[in-house]
Amino acid sequence: MELEPPEAAVEDSGCTFGRCFCCWVRRCSSRIPPVAPGRDYDRTPLGADHRAAWSLLIGYCPPSSAGTSLISLRRFRVARSGRVLGRSDDALEILNDVDYDAKGELVRISAAAATPSADGRSLALCLFCLDFNVHAAGGEASPPRPMELLLELNAADTRVSLHSTPHLPPLSFMSTCPISAAGKLWTIGFLNHCGPTSLVMLRLDKESEKWVQVATMEVTDCGIYGYAVVHDTILLSLEPERLFVVFNCATCAWTAVKTDTKGPIFDPFEWIRGTALEAPDDYIAICGRGLYVEEHDTIYFLRDNIIYAYKLCYDQDQRQYWMAMPTIVDRLCPFGREGSGFLTHLGGQVMCFVWISVPSYGWQRYCNCDTFHVLITTFQVIGNSGSSHEHFIPKGVRVWHSTCRRLDIDPSKSSLSDYMFCFLRECEENTLPPAKKKRENEMTPSMRLVLTVPASSNVAESSKMLTCCRLEESVIQTTKDLYIVCQAPSHATVFKINIRDGKLACHNQNLKPYGVMDTFVCSDPDDLMEQPFPWHFTCDRKSIYAVPDKRNDIHVLSLDKGSVISLEATGPTGTDFSISLALAVGSNIIAISDTLGGVYHLSDTHEWVPHSIQRSVDLEKKVELSGYAVLSDKSFMVCDRKTECCFLFDLDKDTWSIVRAYSDISSSLPIVQPTDWSASRFLRGRSVLAEGFIYTCADGGLRAYEIIKVQGSYCLSEGIFLKFPWLKYWGSERMCLDYVGQDTASGAIMFCVVQGNNYDQHRLDALDKHRVLITTIQIKTERTSRFTLKPVAVGHVDGGTSFVGQDGGPIWTSSCFAP
Repeated sequence: MELEPPEAAVEDSGCTFGRCFCCWVRRCSSRIPPVAPGRDYDRTPLGADHRAAWSLLIGYCPPSSAGTSLISLRRFRVARSGRVLGRSDDALEILNDVDYDAKGELVRISAAAATPSADGRSLALCLFCLDFNVHAAGGEASPPRPMELLLELNAADTRVSLHSTPHLPPLSFMSTCPISAAGKLWTIGFLNHCGPTSLVMLRLDKESEKWVQVATMEVTDCGIYGYAVVHDTILLSLEPERLFVVFNCATCAWTAVKTDTKGPIFDPFEWIRGTALEAPDDYIAICGRGLYVEEHDTIYFLRDNIIYAYKLCYDQDQRQYWMAMPTIVDRLCPFGREGSGFLTHLGGQVMCFVWISVPSYGWQRYCNCDTFHVLITTFQVIGNSGSSHEHFIPKGVRVWHSTCRRLDIDPSKSSLSDYMFCFLRECEENTLPPAKKKRENEMTPSMRLVLTVPASSNVAESSKMLTCCRLEESVIQTTKDLYIVCQAPSHATVFKINIRDGKLACHNQNLKPYGVMDTFVCSDPDDLMEQPFPWHFTCDRKSIYAVPDKRNDIHVLSLDKGSVISLEATGPTGTDFSISLALAVGSNIIAISDTLGGVYHLSDTHEWVPHSIQRSVDLEKKVELSGYAVLSDKSFMVCDRKTECCFLFDLDKDTWSIVRAYSDISSSLPIVQPTDWSASRFLRGRSVLAEGFIYTCADGGLRAYEIIKVQGSYCLSEGIFLKFPWLKYWGSERMCLDYVGQDTASGAIMFCVVQGNNYDQHRLDALDKHRVLITTIQIKTERTSRFTLKPVAVGHVDGGTSFVGQDGGPIWTSSCFAP
């Protein structure tokens, strides 16, 4: 079912929102489709009921600088099939603004569940308006002012009115909201702000028109995060974050929820979101309103656009509530604090997610306009049902309809980032004829939505994508295996993936270990990144070698079988032997110590044989080798980190020679001017020679240097920076690359570049899997007067995120090889 395209005016605006799908691929699972203005995803069943079944209201407040105290309302409607009515990039329906008569300089508004009338033609919504006087002593707030918002939805002109309701008693009601449960309205508060106090539950008594205190509970230094209504009970999520209590609306009794207190404290500011969504290792507070879905017997809530799930269980024998740590269900969009996200439950198994962009600093990387974009996604949580709903385990979501709409706000009124989006509330409409409604009630909405039927979705044209998203067709027809080495504190794991014509066979997959080598680094995982690595990895055409810096054992992994053998290598006698770099040059495994005078090769008898080097450079001077490149089966080049000088070694002659800058040799000799010049010549890690140019990793891309032989000496040109066009930042210290292939007709050269999250992810992420970013790029070249191929542009052939498990500890993606 294909939605109509937006009007041409959308393209004329130049808006770039949603044209980049790189962020969707990186941060969301493959179940979440990227959408944008003019590009919807529609998988609602063919022949399903597409008439309006629910109205959803969005309430927001303009900033106080606008000089108003208005609550602005917008509406969109959803059919029972899960389809959002209207067209892509439509503006949400504007309802009348209402003046809530602000009593302070700042306001916070929350809402309870909407209550429709019996005929479905009107709607009552309870609001709490919390006013703050910023300049008053302590910036304190008055108790919230309860108000009732009445909407006549089916009138020719939708009418909206606001009425005062009974006042709340003067308690400390910070971070509170009205709660609709067991057919009544409730709210919670504290007697004091901090220290020993009482948590108070109040109920609105409609007969006396008063808020009545029905229960208290002694607490200390407690705060309110959020809640969820489960049948006739209210689950409260309190501060500290693993504190949960249940309030029974029938007995007005409190019960603490038993949790596992052995886990670490969850820190939301240190939670890095990625696509490897697994169960976190601690409890997470329910923010705002949690949603109980009876069909799943599960509580869902939203935090930073990630859906989490809790199971609230009750032990009849112990008369005790208990709750395990949450499950991560899915991430519904790649954006975070650049906007406001809401989650609601429509009916049956149909849920709805809404995210509203807020144009502000940092948002420009996603969109270049001032539009408030509204992402709306209807979906169903899928999982393992077991024998009954009590055993339902959420495993992800099935998206029915995902669309991008807009919120019309005059950007000239005030700062766009100061708008406060307060609530999203749903209301089931009552617009179907009684006879029809009776027949349809024989099948629940969730049963109709489960049907598997063909459908279609709009796909963005390549010409409308951002540069970072455009994938080129590979002109290089080749099949290669790529081996990725990941170092953990106690061992190194080699993972194998396939590259066919530039396309990766590992998108969004957990990579399986191909071989494991006993390369112990440290006992404490935190020490892995604090010291130089004692192992060096190199590869010839048959094996990957793990060479230690001081020990004698060498581990060799067979590329054909994945098996690992260990060799006992002996160093030269009478020498304080240590290895700073190991590399494969032709059939030789070469090791270099911390001076240029220490060059060795590994003999057939596993001895490190020193080379008798002719003194052409200072052989005793200490060097810090930052990178290298193999030039032929008999020569290689290394780079000194301190001086950024390069040295070339000839294995036949056992001589070093200084690789000078080309401009230092002769400014009169012809050279093709590159498009971008670097200040120095620097190789990082394993660099690759291809058609006369050495390619090395650089922050944000690759850098290429032409190696030129002039009058018996070698020199390097200034570097050509090949910036990666996609948004994801690539750091050279975390990157590695290898040559994949070349097209002789066009001169295009293909590389595979790998980046691991390494240290940052270990410190800040609670996940037990690590992301590895893999991309294949195609370098367009032009022939120089020296018949070398100068790179002129970089194209994106394929890219994806894979995951590697390392028992929850840190890893270092140290090397990759495509022999």
